[in-house]
Amino acid sequence: MTNLEYFNLNWLANAFTEARRPGKHFYYDTHSKQFFSVKQDANEDTPRFYNMIDLEMTGAEYDDLFFRCLTYEETTNGITELPRLKEAEKKQLQWAFLAPFDGNQYHYEYHKAVEHQTDDEGFILDQVIVDDDPALKSLWESYKLATVYKMMTSFAAMEGLDIDLSV
Repeated sequence: MTNLEYFNLNWLANAFTEARRPGKHFYYDTHSKQFFSVKQDANEDTPRFYNMIDLEMTGAEYDDLFFRCLTYEETTNGITELPRLKEAEKKQLQWAFLAPFDGNQYHYEYHKAVEHQTDDEGFILDQVIVDDDPALKSLWESYKLATVYKMMTSFAAMEGLDIDLSV
């Protein structure tokens, strides 16, 4: 996996696990073949568009996306909203990872953390698997990114999108 693919998968992991909130959405643009996010506070009149490194878009890039988003017809505007995992789905994916490690000295602690996972958090295992266990942390990271890749390819196939994470 290249550094760019790694970065893109991590961005997607954040997008897929971000809690659903009014005013925060994640998208894929088929014209530019780029992911982006849109944030709009309740007291703001216009949304803010951000690229994958969280830099606010301005000028022609902003205008293009803003006007295409206004059309609301995904088939013609080339913009598709990314799905989000629900709290139960986040828990299930993490429990599936933990299942083979039953009996590990930290297993109970990790299982309990997942049980108390809220929708406001990404994957709780990102926070609780400690650096003292680099092998487990590496396995979790690989599992998480492979899972995100499967989710992205499934979503792309379902939506008829050609998404290349290497660009």
